[in-house]
Amino acid sequence: MIIRYENIARRVAGILPERLKTPLAIRLLLGGGIVLATVVPVVERPADAAAIQQIPWWVSMTALVLLMAYVVAAAGMFLYIYDRKVYDRLRDLTLIATLFVGMVWITRVAVLVWPEISPFVLPVPLAAMLGTMLLSAREGLLIAMITTVAGLLLGFTSGSLVIATLVWSIAAVTAMAFWTERRRVLVVGVSVVLTGVLAAFLATLAEGLSFGVAVQAAGYAAVGGALSAILAYGLLPFFESVFGLTTDLRLLELGSPAHPLMRELMLQAPGTYAHSVATANLAESAAEAVGAKPLLARVGAYYHDIGKIRRPGFFYENLQGGENPHDDTRPTLSALIITSHVRDGSDLAKQYKLPEEIEAIIRQHHGTSLVSYFYSKAAESDAGVFEADFRYQGEKPQSPEAALVMLADGSEAAVRALKKPSSTRVEATVRKVVDEKLADGQLDDADLTLADIERIVKTYSRMLTSMFHARCEYPATAPRRPAHADKHNEPQRA
Repeated sequence: MIIRYENIARRVAGILPERLKTPLAIRLLLGGGIVLATVVPVVERPADAAAIQQIPWWVSMTALVLLMAYVVAAAGMFLYIYDRKVYDRLRDLTLIATLFVGMVWITRVAVLVWPEISPFVLPVPLAAMLGTMLLSAREGLLIAMITTVAGLLLGFTSGSLVIATLVWSIAAVTAMAFWTERRRVLVVGVSVVLTGVLAAFLATLAEGLSFGVAVQAAGYAAVGGALSAILAYGLLPFFESVFGLTTDLRLLELGSPAHPLMRELMLQAPGTYAHSVATANLAESAAEAVGAKPLLARVGAYYHDIGKIRRPGFFYENLQGGENPHDDTRPTLSALIITSHVRDGSDLAKQYKLPEEIEAIIRQHHGTSLVSYFYSKAAESDAGVFEADFRYQGEKPQSPEAALVMLADGSEAAVRALKKPSSTRVEATVRKVVDEKLADGQLDDADLTLADIERIVKTYSRMLTSMFHARCEYPATAPRRPAHADKHNEPQRA
């Protein structure tokens, strides 16, 4: 609580008589607050001194601690009501607490080392920036609020400086929208520096200080902004690794065709790769329509069938007109081969250290669905067929993104099989796929409303109609006439 005592000491120093304002006295006051008891009796404004000594120090300390606890409790209640998923995940709560406490201790240590330090020279928006990248803008704004309040309660900022640090943090959270790839750190850094410079300059003038002091504060903010961007860039991989989080930057890296697993899929199972790209386009568009995470849906769709690398020739999209191996295979064995690509995909995800969110989509993109083709084929020849033997042994989608990939996967495959894919037939096919998944209970845990389902159907129908639209038949090229090869049908000149 040294910061708060320093603030009190500064105020007492301001009301000392001129004869007591020696360098040593001021130094003692700013060094701790222990000397307050010996200074107050000689103060010329007893009313102010009485206000300082009105209650015991431990009462003020207890009130400060309770007020900080109140701030933390209010933040927790906000998450409980408005972002229950984050509240229910201990990992996310631990991250928010780490960023908050870390920012408070950075401030405390800086003041201990350099008592006269300007708040603007510190990486004020750092915690909010990391919270935005690792969780979301909502959590970033929340961290900005509670760190600003903590700075106020601890006496590190006051007056217009409080508003300046808050605005700076909010602007930094907004700037995170432009950090779509790691190399754009410079753009974000410049944005954070400029907003900090402006906030510091205006706040200093609002405090009634001189233009020169305001320029100096702006210079400090430039240093603090640059420090925030550099630390955010450097600490991001550390937090990603320790907390097992997947940022948009990480997803963009995974979505590159140059990723080793994507290249292997492209070379070993080109038909599956083309299907995955089409599925990704569908899932991303639907995610935007229902307010899910478009980038996660897209990248999850890229990898959802990665397990087909193990046995690409057993999947129809990779046959390329060749002989179908399932023609000479028992339906039960064929179903086992088909369903095994989910387990194989999960194993590959672990081998290549893909994020948990991507692996979850791989495990859940078929849920516990029935492999209806081979089940029907087996039922025709054997009455003693058990449906459970022809179901996927995965888990039902637990997120909107996993459900979107499931529906995009089934819809794209079904529409691709249509002979004449008119817009009416495409929508009817998509609706049939979705209705079957609903009736089978595959979407029970996906957190999608009926309105969301309708938006998904409309989005998939529109996109698949465009992707598989009918094409006109091109006529054969007319035979060439060598005698006319170098002539043009130009109008006659007068």
